[in-house]
Amino acid sequence: MVRVLASDTHTVHSQQLSQSVIFGLIVFGAFLLFTGLNFVLVGLDLLVEEGRSLRRQVQEFIPLLSAEFATGAIATIFAVAYISVGVPILFAAIGVLLIFRQLTVALLRSEDRAEQIGARSRQLVGLQLGVLRTLVRALGMRDETTGRHAAAVARYAKALAIELHCSEEEVDTVHAAGLLHEIGKFTWPDRILHADVIKGEDLAIVRNHPQEGAILVGALDGYGEVADAILYHHERIDGGGYPAGLIGNEIPLASRILAICSAYDTMTARETFSSPMTPQEGMVELRHAAGHGQLDPELVETFIALLEREGTTLAEDVDFETELEFERRVRQVAQPRST
Repeated sequence: MVRVLASDTHTVHSQQLSQSVIFGLIVFGAFLLFTGLNFVLVGLDLLVEEGRSLRRQVQEFIPLLSAEFATGAIATIFAVAYISVGVPILFAAIGVLLIFRQLTVALLRSEDRAEQIGARSRQLVGLQLGVLRTLVRALGMRDETTGRHAAAVARYAKALAIELHCSEEEVDTVHAAGLLHEIGKFTWPDRILHADVIKGEDLAIVRNHPQEGAILVGALDGYGEVADAILYHHERIDGGGYPAGLIGNEIPLASRILAICSAYDTMTARETFSSPMTPQEGMVELRHAAGHGQLDPELVETFIALLEREGTTLAEDVDFETELEFERRVRQVAQPRST
């Protein structure tokens, strides 16, 4: 008797489960049908009224499909539950929906606050980076070679960093340091800035410009490595440089790259205060400097090979503003960093 009753009960439950599954599939199918029909009707209206192509609308709609499917699944679950349980499930559903609504509102408010914070961060970073850009511009008004030299060094340095297989972050650091490596000269008086020969009493001011530049650039959040590259770009491989007298690989790679690129552009630039060297003469002089402990010999050879392969016009017609990519840098610095 027990077995018979159990068998009957199992059969009933199986039938109910099958009916629920079939009903759920019908509800979900109807949801998909009406969703597709709604898209077609709206799409045709936009095609006629605004001339928006159906292909473009499909591309815009595809990212929303996951949310649409989730909505259809939830509606189907509630419908099946109502058929199986009855009215009580509706009250439970209302409670769930109210909770979901509150969570959605809280999420939207959180996103609004995050967007406001992000906008303020971009404004602050834009102001800080804008100050540095203004200083370089002002320095360029006092010395017309500054902006072009900074852009050329940045272009050379970026190419050399890529040649050395540096990471994307390292390449960007070297490039930014090239753009800003002369900013410490803003503190120089005109007698030093335009001097053909630096007087002995002014050497201390000249030697201090890497520190001045590093302080200015280091004030910008996220530019600590750029500031370090600027600080040490006058160090020598043999330890005879300044400000710290670092030796060999103690000098950051970015600083060693800057030293080579800055020296080459200074020697070969058309607007230099003396007769510029030819690119070939500049390469010879780089090797000479490397042989006397000023520059990194391996990096010099890599740089010369790069120039010979790509051509000596690698940094021709460069422009500071173009190289700076101001808006991109503001967004990059302002975006939250993952921990």
